[in-house]
Amino acid sequence: MKRFELLRFKCETITFTLAAVALACAGAAFSQPTITDLGTFPGGQVSSALGVSGDGSVVVGYAPASGATAGMENLGVLPGSGSSNAPGDIFNLGTLGGTNSNGYAINEAGQVAGASSRVGDATGHAFRYSGTPGSGGAMVDLGTLGGEISEAFGINDAGQVAGASNPTGSGVFHAFRYTGTPGSGGAMADLGTLGGTQSYGYGINDAGQVTGSSSTTGGPPHAFRYTGTPGSGGAMVDLGTLGGTYSYGYAINNAGQVAGASPTTGPAIHAFLYTGTPGLGGAMVDLGTLGGEISSGNAINDAGQVAGNSNPTGSGVFHAFRYTGTPGSGGAMVDLGTLGGTYSEGLGINDAGFVVGYAEQSAAAGGSLVATLWQTDAANTAVDLEAWLDATNPTLGAFWRLTVAQDINNNGLITGWGVYDDGPGGLSDGVRAYILDASSLVPEPSGLALLGLALPALLRRRERRCSPAVLHFAANIARCLSVKFPFSPPAG
Repeated sequence: MKRFELLRFKCETITFTLAAVALACAGAAFSQPTITDLGTFPGGQVSSALGVSGDGSVVVGYAPASGATAGMENLGVLPGSGSSNAPGDIFNLGTLGGTNSNGYAINEAGQVAGASSRVGDATGHAFRYSGTPGSGGAMVDLGTLGGEISEAFGINDAGQVAGASNPTGSGVFHAFRYTGTPGSGGAMADLGTLGGTQSYGYGINDAGQVTGSSSTTGGPPHAFRYTGTPGSGGAMVDLGTLGGTYSYGYAINNAGQVAGASPTTGPAIHAFLYTGTPGLGGAMVDLGTLGGEISSGNAINDAGQVAGNSNPTGSGVFHAFRYTGTPGSGGAMVDLGTLGGTYSEGLGINDAGFVVGYAEQSAAAGGSLVATLWQTDAANTAVDLEAWLDATNPTLGAFWRLTVAQDINNNGLITGWGVYDDGPGGLSDGVRAYILDASSLVPEPSGLALLGLALPALLRRRERRCSPAVLHFAANIARCLSVKFPFSPPAG
């Protein structure tokens, strides 16, 4: 964190120093300024106002959150009225006390599942973020299966979470499904394995079915689909492979279809779509590639469209794709391209077919990997979310380097992570999970209106961005090796 200094704003001809109080500058002439104490979150002791809307009705800033969630930070609306939601609003979800957090999945209610380091950064725990950032929203620690580490990768519309954690006294990891409310009967259930030592849960649908990968009795990991209630007839079923020795299930839709990756009988690794019931006609179908030897299906929507990445013909680099249709009956994998660079990957897809992930910019634009959204027009237009945020909301865009867009819901809310730096005197800097309202890029009702979120444009200076080199991409780049768990080795 940079050295602390106070930010100064000018209203008419009078300059005031803002610390724990704020002056609402309405722009009208006045003879006697009034300073109003806006207070803190319940149980807090300090707060800082960083900006004010043009009509003086809304002030934004930061304050330590109340409750027992260590290190929780809020960036949202402080007391005021008359606010309105707008695309480009972005919210820092804070941490569980450590220096980084990652958002992996978002449901239709705007709840986010992910992982955060804890105090000291020695361990990380799965979290579920619920509520309105800045107005009671909170990142809640989901605990573990008894060990020290957990991470959440998927969330359904009921708020159930899928992920992985190490059981008590164990150095291996088991898939879990978390159901209920933390502190009020919520519990993390161990889903077991396919006979091996470890498993990972990557996706969950609204019926509570979980997909992921598990080591088998023979050793190599296989994709699975878990159905039912742990301890009451629930079962993990092996989905097989495309002919090779292993497979990974990364996503599941409400029809129970699973997308993932598996080697074929040769050296190639291909994306797959599994449809049906194992042993009763269910089948894993090869989705092919963009011409090269490797592809991975990372996300699936309720229409059965799959997003992922693959290498084009004769290329050693990878491009994001969207697969639409029925394999063998007109289905096709479409190259979504990049932002002018060589690499991209699709990580999430909503029911309208909008894909999010990350892509490399052109050398002229900086050549960085940035959060990206691919639209559904004929050109599959790639939107640099980093540049879009800067143009749509330059005030808050100055604080962020958006590196990964991990998931998108049907209302255009996106979660992922990026580097946050709001300058001296602000929130702690580092890699942070976020919620971004990109509803103007998606033809659906305004996403944040469902959450009651608001954040007006404020007058703030722009600052130099942090280098993206500080980010880890373990969750996204080597999918075929299932390098998806930043606090532990991969399954199998």
